[in-house]
Amino acid sequence: MSTDTPGSQSSLHRANLERVLRAVRMAGSLTQAEIARGTGLSAATVSNIVRELKESGTVVVADTSSGGRRARSVSLSGDAGIVVGIDFGHTHLRVAVGNLAHRVLAEESAPIDVDVSAQQGFDRAEAMVERLLAQAGFRPDKVIGVGLGVPGPIDVETGALGSTAILPGWTGIAPGKELGERLGMPVHVDNDANLGALGELVWGPAAD
Repeated sequence: MSTDTPGSQSSLHRANLERVLRAVRMAGSLTQAEIARGTGLSAATVSNIVRELKESGTVVVADTSSGGRRARSVSLSGDAGIVVGIDFGHTHLRVAVGNLAHRVLAEESAPIDVDVSAQQGFDRAEAMVERLLAQAGFRPDKVIGVGLGVPGPIDVETGALGSTAILPGWTGIAPGKELGERLGMPVHVDNDANLGALGELVWGPAAD
């Protein structure tokens, strides 16, 4: 006798949906057969989830060919949401606005000595984000998340810089929390080396 409950079924569906979205987000574009192979989900489950995501405007589906056979290519919709990337280096600040289809819509960089003052860096970053969103033609409420890279280790428990020797002007500051409050957006912060490695995994030679 099945012990599944409506709650457990809903949780399973949500988990499967997230697995499909994660696979497409990492690859950029996949056929439904590739999604099924990569996630371990059945073809029927993938088909139902893709249909649901298409109806919600989260993904776009296009006919393509694979091995001489017709297939359906699934990719994230550029209209599904806007994301912001902020990169603090020791001597520069770079901000980019893009969509979920991996397209950069606007970007800007500026020289800045972020080691001296975190607040100065946050002021500049906030202004650049506002300017680039306006340039790209989007309101702040369209942003679904911000990725923030900093040149130092992050304490996973507090969100603060784990070493004051690297960024002396950032002592006791949690950059993700600070910028999240300023921008009114969810911010994920990590060491820039970790984020660079993730970028190589997704788009660099490691992705091949």
